[in-house]
Order: sequence, then structure tokens, then C-alpha cells
Amino acid sequence: MPLKLLTDTEKQTHFRSALRGIMASHESLETFGINIEGVTRQFVSRLPEVFQKETSIKTISNLVDNLMKLVSRYSLNEQDQPASYLNNQLPNWREVFPFPLETNSGTNLLDSLLYEASEEVKRKVVRREQRLSCQHFMSQVNQSINTELLFPKQLQFESSDISGTRVELGIFEAEKQIASLGGSYFKVDGGKCLLRMPKSQALVKRNKVQSELYLKVTQAGSVLAEYVFPNSSLALGESPVGFIRKNQRLEYVGQSSFTTKQSKLLVVLPFESELNCISGDFEYLDKSFQDFSVIDLSGLLEVSCNGDNYRLESGAKIPFADSFEFFGQQLAYSTKPAQAYIELPKVKHTEDIEGFVPQANLYVDGVLANSINNADKFGVRTLSLKNSDGHTLTRKRAGILPRDFSITTRSGVLPTEGCIHVNSQQPFIVNVAGQDISFVREKSESGCQLYVKAQGKPPARITLQIQPSLLAQPIEVTVPFPAKGALGYDSNDNPLEQDLYLDNLLGSRLYLFSEEGRPTQYKVSLVLKETRSPSSTRNAPRFDWSYTVDSKPLELSLFSLKEKIDLLLSLSDSLDATVEVQVSTGGSSDIYRVWQYKGELEFIEERGIVRLADTNVTGDISPVLVCLSQPENAIPLKPKLDTSGIDLGDFELPSFVYDTGPWLVVPSSESQISFRAKFLVGGAEKMKAQYSAEESVTSLSKAVVLYHPRFNPTTIDSVVEQMSTDFNHKGWGFVQVLYKKYSHLPLETFEVWKAIAKNPQAVAMAAFKFDMAEDFLDALETAFPIFWAFIPVQCWKKAREEVTNHFSKLLPSEELVETVVDGYLDKLSSYTQLYDQDYLALIKSDEIPELHPKLMMQMLIQGVWLQELMRSHSSDDNWPKTLGHELNSWFSDIEEKPCELVVPNSYQYAVAFLPIYAAAVSAGVAEADSIFRFNNYNCFYIKQIRAFDSEWFEPLYRYSLQYFLQNKKG
Repeated sequence: MPLKLLTDTEKQTHFRSALRGIMASHESLETFGINIEGVTRQFVSRLPEVFQKETSIKTISNLVDNLMKLVSRYSLNEQDQPASYLNNQLPNWREVFPFPLETNSGTNLLDSLLYEASEEVKRKVVRREQRLSCQHFMSQVNQSINTELLFPKQLQFESSDISGTRVELGIFEAEKQIASLGGSYFKVDGGKCLLRMPKSQALVKRNKVQSELYLKVTQAGSVLAEYVFPNSSLALGESPVGFIRKNQRLEYVGQSSFTTKQSKLLVVLPFESELNCISGDFEYLDKSFQDFSVIDLSGLLEVSCNGDNYRLESGAKIPFADSFEFFGQQLAYSTKPAQAYIELPKVKHTEDIEGFVPQANLYVDGVLANSINNADKFGVRTLSLKNSDGHTLTRKRAGILPRDFSITTRSGVLPTEGCIHVNSQQPFIVNVAGQDISFVREKSESGCQLYVKAQGKPPARITLQIQPSLLAQPIEVTVPFPAKGALGYDSNDNPLEQDLYLDNLLGSRLYLFSEEGRPTQYKVSLVLKETRSPSSTRNAPRFDWSYTVDSKPLELSLFSLKEKIDLLLSLSDSLDATVEVQVSTGGSSDIYRVWQYKGELEFIEERGIVRLADTNVTGDISPVLVCLSQPENAIPLKPKLDTSGIDLGDFELPSFVYDTGPWLVVPSSESQISFRAKFLVGGAEKMKAQYSAEESVTSLSKAVVLYHPRFNPTTIDSVVEQMSTDFNHKGWGFVQVLYKKYSHLPLETFEVWKAIAKNPQAVAMAAFKFDMAEDFLDALETAFPIFWAFIPVQCWKKAREEVTNHFSKLLPSEELVETVVDGYLDKLSSYTQLYDQDYLALIKSDEIPELHPKLMMQMLIQGVWLQELMRSHSSDDNWPKTLGHELNSWFSDIEEKPCELVVPNSYQYAVAFLPIYAAAVSAGVAEADSIFRFNNYNCFYIKQIRAFDSEWFEPLYRYSLQYFLQNKKG
């Protein structure tokens, strides 16, 4: 290796650039069966001639190959100083490299190149962590696949059709929602929406593993953005799929052709696979997976099936798998096969590799894609990507449609009829599947029109069979039936019942149709209803949205509205509270009622049983018995059988219920029927008799026994007050058990949570005690009147001080203590953008930053921020108005104002003045309920006001908070 040339600064720069390109491509080389020297030859073409000689090309190729193998084998990407680490692990590692090691120049250059190789691998790891990813797990016992989803800290999307700053997130398998991630806030930066992910991971059970998984961002049930999880579809039954045993689980490692470092590999084979063991051995397992054969492989194996050849290897030095994927425009409907592309899809590397990317060949039904006519590509086809050795790297069965293909629908005069336009200049055949649909087919200039008519109530969907080639199977495309008005369907495509339940909304949706192809306006509302106060409907808490529907029907997921429905229901303690889903257009409207619980339990004391009060409620019920003083033990109640062994729906209570207590009967996490918790006194009076009236209450176990809503309502509050300033209080272990074991229940089920929620200092301490976990903070905010902007800064400061004292006794240095405690606050800042670094500085220090001159801030707030607020919402007539006059009166009365604020219209008072009032409460110069009762209803209105425009609320809140704190300090 010409060392003198490499020590020349300019030439070394070009050389390193070439090496980085080769390193970036290294992972893909074995996958494609391409020699590394061919890659090197391309990258050195612009280097001095000496580097282009065959001996130099071979030397450089070996250099990169050895560097990358060392990084992989010893995980050097995880080391800050890879060369020093390798000196300890493998002292003679430098001897295989073509550098004169007797000089410092050679040693230093080699060390720096090893560092470059480690950094290249590290960059790839970081890129993977900054995007959506997933991992699959197979259960042979349950014959199922579960997928673990991993999320970055934030995502970015663009959307013009958006209001407020909060959206909902859901996981979809193809077009069907299978999980909810809850809601999250976003902020606008440079015209783009930056979305904070509420969770770092989630686990979902797969129904159709051949379909891709999507993360969809929705607002009011309408999709704003969607992201596909790379490698989320498994070609089970089409190509080999591999798993390894790891941490007592079967973890997915690859499909089609792949290798793994693990010595043993579990492979699920397609039907009629032919196996050729090159080295090592394999054996068939007795138990299959979903009727597919499974083998245990140790070695190198070739698999042939369906005209494709695959290469699988365990114990490989360098693993590779899932390096490539198909991408292209997909038809925006559910299809069979799971993916249907407009034109032949392209192939891309799953990593963003800079520099040379080796090419493989794409085959369609075993024929090279470049050698067949367009017409022979359409229909249901098998796509295979093969390397130069003829091994299939990835395979997918997919539908291929012409470039100009599209589908539009138009409603008819009656809800049971409509028209479907299938458009393409390419000849095709289209039919309608299903016996209850009659149709008439007519040709049109752009393709074909289907006039469809349903017998009875129209179905949710209609399946078309599209055959763009007579030589291939038709593609099945499922589209909404072109009905009229608004129609609701459940997860099984049955018409939606008028009465719905919170736990059964998954898969429920509304379809909104245009009137005969003309743009149609719809209004969708969620309204809290309480039969005890029907006259208050007009002022009831509600959410309202407007939609314009054009040629394509709009699908609204009711499940994506679950968070808001749950929030409305949590505002009421009435047993008969419901949320009405109101859908209106023109003069017509539809109403669905959502109840929190599907059933109610009754306790028949003389028989010692509990049972559902309404025997007409269907579904499996699974109640458990919880002793409130010892919640760690949940006792399943077994159904009582008659002499014939028939389940009567009665659940017998154990005799020891009358020895201790009190008790709650609650649904287990597996119960299909949700019901309100049933309180049983049991032997609580016996327990109370054991305690002395003068004895102080310091434990929650004792407090819940002594608690009575009328005669002893403060006993739990007193213990929570102790907990609020003691990070190590045993009561925190009690509530952690409650949250861990009963997180599927509303928090308000337990009186302890109510006591914590009404104590701001306890809320702050609970946030630390639960590691600032976002799901916990979300649950707390949803269940109770908690408004983060109202929590006094002093509460956070006291909690931080107590937590610091705790860790000071455990950790060896102040620096480490500060790192740990500040880590909590950083997580809090990630949870809500309201608590930015400036806010955290107020918690960490008694010093208050120097304020800008008041006159300057006056001009900024009145002349810039307020004007921008008015411009942003100039066409918005839905400003939240509730509490506006109270806030305006308060602002007018206070003497020390952060600024003078002149608001042009009274309907803008609430939005304008809430940031200042919230800051006053947080600074401790005003009380949360000083101008209105801070109850569930008013907290709901306040959150709506705050969400109206975060760009106005947050900066004014932070400035006002500093102003009030400065004035208070004097």
C-alpha cells in the first residue's frame, strides 16, 4: 500500500471517501453474490493510477473486508475507541493489514480506518433507530405470530387539513386497525408537523402476516398521514421464513435467502419444498406451524420451491437478511393479494446506502422482467429478486395494474344503489363477487362502469375481481359500497348497532358518502349525555368536526375517537352517562350511543353470589375479586354450575370475603364484558375493629379500610399527603401494584388515585415515582381534572429535591445524581412540549432568568404574537368561548400584569387570557379555582382552549410564568 500517498492530506481525503463508499456497500455484497473487487474498482476510478492497479484493488478490497469483519465480530460500533478495545481482545489484529507497522504513520492510519469502519456501522444502527422498525416472534404453542413495533422519538408529516395540536395514532394491518397508541401532541416547525411519539414500542398479534403494517395519524377519525413498517409482511407459505431461539422466544431473522450468526436456525417451509443440505445437517420437527413443515437447521441449506431457489445458513460470519424490499404506488384499497401495485414495483435497499449499490435482477413469474411485454406483467404475479448465483433474495406475490388504473365511486338516488367507475385504457375484465349484489356493466370512454344494487341494506364493502390479463389470476379489490348518506359498520362488516360500548369500538367505522358525486358537507359530533340533566345538552362537553366528501367515500374510525369518548365519559360520575356520536348532513342525522360499560353486577347477599343484572347481555364475563387493602392478589371468581354442570351465570364468593375487606369485584383484563366495579363491604368492619381510634394512619392498606365517603372521607388524603413529600413512602409501592395489575381499568375505580389527583404535590411526586412514563401521565390526565400548566413550579421543585436526596444516598457522586434526576425531567419535557428547557431551568434552580424589557415584550405580544393568532384563525368561527368572561374579568382586576392585552372580540377572551392565568396559578399567585370551580367539566374546557393554538399559548405562558415568579420573589 503506497503509504506516502496516503499521508498526503488531499489524496488521503479522496482515498477515505472511496473507502467509505465501499464500506457502505459491504453489507450487501454477499447478498447479491457480487465480488467486492468489482465494487472497489468503481470507487477507485478517480484516485491516482497506482490505486487502480489490480494488485491495489485486491489489497484495498481485503483491507475493507477485514475491517468490516472485525467490526461485526467484536461489535466495535459499540466502542468509543475500537482500536484500543481490539488491542486487548486480539493483540495481533494489525498483522493482516498491508501497512508498515514499525512506523507511527502506518499504525495511526490503520487505527483511524478501523474507527471509520466502526462509525459506518454505528451510522446504520442510528438510522435504524430513527425510523419505524419491527421484529416478529413465532409461538408454536399458539400457532401465531406477534410483531413488536419500535418507534422513533418523533415523526414528521405534512398536512393542511388539520386543527388543534393533538392527533390520534393507530396501528393498521393493511386497512384494518388492530391497535391504538392513544393520542399525542405535535408542533409546527417550518410548515411541517413534528409529532412526539407517545410510546417507544408496542406488541401486536398478527391476523394476516402477508399484509404490511402501518402507523396512521388520525384526527377526528380521518387519516392525516401514514407510515409503513419496513419488513412488516412475512411471505409465510411462499418462501422460507427463519427464526432463532433467543431469550426463550422464537425471534424472526429473515426470509427467502438469509444467514445468521446463530448456530441453529428454525425454518418454516412452503409446501412442496425440496431441500439440499450443502453442509451441516437439518431435521424436521414433529410439530408444524399453521400446517407448514418446520425444520431445525445447523449449516448451509438450499431450498427449491415454486421455481425459486433459496440459500439459508446458520453459524455464518456475517449475517444478512431482509436487505431489499419492493416499493411503488399501491392501490388505496384492500386487495388480494395483500399488495397491488400501479405498474411494476421497484426494488430498494432497506438501508439508505450512499455510493455504489449492487444490482440484482427482477423476475416476474420466473421470467426476467425486462424481457416481457407490459400486458404479461399485469394481474396476480410472483415477483422475485435474484442475485447472480440465481438465489432468490426476496419474493412477493402481488397484483400488478396498469399505470392509468383507478377506481372511483358515485352514490345513486337510493342508498342501496350506486355506480363504480373502473378506469384504464388497458383492456381488462371486471366482475362483482357476492350473491347479494346485482350489477350491470357498461363500457365507457375511460374504461367501465358498474351499476350495482344491493338486496336489502347495503353491505359495508363490495369486492371487485379485476383481470387485466387473461394469462393471470384476477386481482380482488374491496371498495366501500357506493351508498348514500352516512352508514356505520362494526368490525365484522355488520350494520352498526345504535348502542355501542367503549371496549368494543375496535373495527367500528362510519362511511360518509357524497350526494350523487357532488361535494357534500357533514358534521360529526361527540356529545356527553346525562339523563339526569337533559336540559343541559346545549352546554354539554362536546367535540365537533366538519368534513367535505367528494368522489371517494370518507371512512372515519370510531376506534380512533375512543380517547375522546373516554375523556367525555370520565367527566361524569353518573351511571347512565353516554356519549352520543351525532352525524348530520342537510336535514338528516344519525345518532349512536356509546356506553362505558356493557353490564352491571348485582350482589345477592343471601346466596353469596354476584351476577350480571341484565341476563340479556351476551359475551364471556371474567370477574376477579380484589381486596382493597391487599391489591396485589386478584382472585378469579369461578362460575357456579347447577347439578347438570350448566353455567347459570352466577359467581360464588369465597367464605373468607366476610373475614376481611373491603373488596371490589372488577373485570379481568381478558373479560369480554366490561362492567362497573362492584363494592363489597365484606369483613371491613372486623378489620376496623383491630385499629385504635387514636392510632395514626400511615399506610394506604390501613387507610382504605378506614375510609368512608361520608364518615371518614379524608383518611386516604392524609396518607397521600405524607407520600407527596416522601419518595420512599411504602404507599408508592401500593399504587404501583394498582397500576401494574389493573391498568386495564379506569384509574377512578380506586379512591387512592382520586386522592393523588387532587393533590398537586402528590401528582408531581407520582410522576417521578412512575419514571415519567407517558402512558401513566396520559392515564392520569385523562381520568382526572389535571392540567399540567396549573401544576405549581414549587411542587416540581420540592419533588426534585426529595428525589435528589434519595439518589444521593445511593450513588457515589453528585454529578451522577444530577444526571439521573435530570433524566427524569428530560422525559417530562419529552412528554409535553409545554415543559421545555427554559421551564426545566425554573425547576432546577432558584435563579429566574433575566426578563426582556417589559415594553419590548408588550410590543412583541400585542403586535406580533396576538396578530399571528388572529391571522391563523381568521376564518375559524369555532373559537372556544367557555370561561372567557371569567378570565377577562380576572385579567382586568389584577394589578401586576405581564403585559397589557387588547383583545378585539369577546369570543376570543378564553384563548387570549388563559396562558396568563395558567402562569399565575403555576407561579402560586392565583388558585386554580379562584375564578371558577376547577372540576371535570371546566378542566375539559380549559384543555380545549389550550389546544386551540399552542403557538400562542406556550410562549405567552412561559414569559408570564417568569414574570410572576420574578415579581413574587421581589
